[in-house]
Amino acid sequence: MNLICPHCSQTLSADGVPSDTKVNCAFCKNDFLTPHITQPLLVGYPAQAHDAKREYRVPEGLFRKLTSFRGRIDRLQYFYGLLLKIGLMFVAGLIVIMVYSIGLPEGLTLMLALPPCLFVIWVNMSLQARRLHDMGQSGFWLLLYLIPILNYVFALVIYIACLASEGNKKANRYGDQPYRIF
Repeated sequence: MNLICPHCSQTLSADGVPSDTKVNCAFCKNDFLTPHITQPLLVGYPAQAHDAKREYRVPEGLFRKLTSFRGRIDRLQYFYGLLLKIGLMFVAGLIVIMVYSIGLPEGLTLMLALPPCLFVIWVNMSLQARRLHDMGQSGFWLLLYLIPILNYVFALVIYIACLASEGNKKANRYGDQPYRIF
């Protein structure tokens, strides 16, 4: 297993080092913790590398990671989150169209269509808040979405800032630098 030092971005060999262990970088001499990995990080990642069956499983914490407002994510994770959000929006839109086409009363249609739409909004806010945390800003900036007309301008600014701005290289008050999977 290889690790990337969050301070100097050098690749270090960490064969046999358990997770949540303090490691000293040979290049910059800074200490950092190895990431806590209890399960595969990606959907479709083999459960065990030495498994003959090569069973695949979804990480249990995926839902929690999608909806959490704590911590930080880097630009690549934010971009992948946006792609996932677009997929969720497509599914929510299909649900709304199916519920509406059935011809149910308006109140019941709204009750069935509202939860998937609210979930997509929640995931979007979570992604943006954690990306703002990576840039050293508070997630409370997202409350500007509540101001009519200005929210469109703010949405454009926040999307561009989240995709273009680089995060803090070192730990900030929202946590350590996000661990790079790739």
